Amino acid sequence: MEPIERIHQVNMELLLEVKRICEKHHIRYFLDAGTLLGAVREQSFIPWDDDVDIVMPRSDFERFSKIVDQELRKEFRFILPEELPNDAFFDCIPRIVYMNSRLKHENAETAYYGNMSHRISLDIFLLDNVAESKTAHKKNVYLLKMFYAMLMGHRYKIDYKKYSFMQKLVIGFFSKIGKLFAVPNLMKRYEKIAQKENSKESEKAFISNYTINEIGCVFEKEWYEKDSVGIIDGCEFSIPKGYDGILTQLYGDYMTPPPEQERVTMHCGASEEICIW
Repeated sequence: MEPIERIHQVNMELLLEVKRICEKHHIRYFLDAGTLLGAVREQSFIPWDDDVDIVMPRSDFERFSKIVDQELRKEFRFILPEELPNDAFFDCIPRIVYMNSRLKHENAETAYYGNMSHRISLDIFLLDNVAESKTAHKKNVYLLKMFYAMLMGHRYKIDYKKYSFMQKLVIGFFSKIGKLFAVPNLMKRYEKIAQKENSKESEKAFISNYTINEIGCVFEKEWYEKDSVGIIDGCEFSIPKGYDGILTQLYGDYMTPPPEQERVTMHCGASEEICIW
């Protein structure tokens, strides 16, 4: 069996565990990002995708986070972004990690993140309301990006290659300021801004803990108000009723696979580094 096939087996275990917990406690979840795309286009995992993504409305995630530790099997661990050791910051994504796995060899960087960043995991994205005013939403997104950049000051290292020249300047400036503050305090400010509009009526929503380049994506809230069924390798999972609008927003012509050179795994080291037990 190829390493990616074994990774997909673990991804399925992660999804089934989350589905079990959510159905038991009547908590809403939906497949998201590449996992949603795989369910719609492939009825399977995308062949080169090496992680799994879901999204939850904020209120459902708050319920989920209170009960998940007592529900998870022992080989899984739920981790919030602010819970890494060494006052480290990886990103703003809560995760369920499969502890009996390794996608690359342990080194100084993985140790910095408590040996949590190199394991197979399920990412949980969070759905929050968008401000009624476009100007207000742009301000909120700007503040989120600012705090994200400050949090990046707590990374082992920053990979500047993926950012534009202006982004490099902004991240370089705010990451230095961020080093002056503890990660839990910065995350509290980040979360407060992300949830700012949730007490108000809104027709639109955004995923407030996407990466710094994707935080600004706005979705119709009605796309998430009802669910449909997505199939991955014969198993049924909840997907948003408005999956077409979501996938079009994220990927454009999503039914057409990307060029061959873009079909690469994102989190794995060399095949000999991958270990699952």
